[in-house]
Amino acid sequence: MIAFQKVSRWYGPPQDTAFILQNTDAVFETGQHYVIMATAGSGKSALLRLISGADQPNIGRVQRDEAVSWPLAMATIFTPRLTARQNLGFIARLHGLAPDHLVGKVEEFATLGRALDRPVGSFTTTQRLSLAFGASFAVPFHTHLIDETYMTRNRVLGPKVQNGLENLFASRRVIAASPDAKFARRYFQRGFLLHQRGLHLYTNIDALIAAFEAARLT
Repeated sequence: MIAFQKVSRWYGPPQDTAFILQNTDAVFETGQHYVIMATAGSGKSALLRLISGADQPNIGRVQRDEAVSWPLAMATIFTPRLTARQNLGFIARLHGLAPDHLVGKVEEFATLGRALDRPVGSFTTTQRLSLAFGASFAVPFHTHLIDETYMTRNRVLGPKVQNGLENLFASRRVIAASPDAKFARRYFQRGFLLHQRGLHLYTNIDALIAAFEAARLT
């Protein structure tokens, strides 16, 4: 379970404060997939950072009793001067995994070959995305996060990523931030609308999409 308890998060100086959430309660129940829909600039990526623990509330508490991933295919988890193998070894040890096993799982997806022993900073865009997707799929978090930028990155690698995504939804819990109604209907039955500094739960995906479309017009 992931629970927001009276959470407020804002950015900027006092004279120009931008609130993402204000005094918000919300519960992401264990075992349920959730999509978060919000208008541009509402703070979807910031909200995912709060869920993952990469960012902290100004006021309130985010309670987690499960391991939560970084956003799917986020390449900034890698240190550019280290090789792909060295980066994966660090990630494996951080999450209590055998380095050789993780490298094998990632290579099975990414097929980097000799590039595994080159610095990540020298990778092409496609190689970096392959490594990032492979690592995201290979580390067995309880909850995996997907940011809307995944929708663009997915098109670079095509069916291989789509298969990995299908396996992710079938075997683990997913929380995604996306404005894509087609994506929402395909994978989710419930979700939250991030609107007016709050998280509003909808247990019917069509009702959520309708509320999101209405929010875009205001």
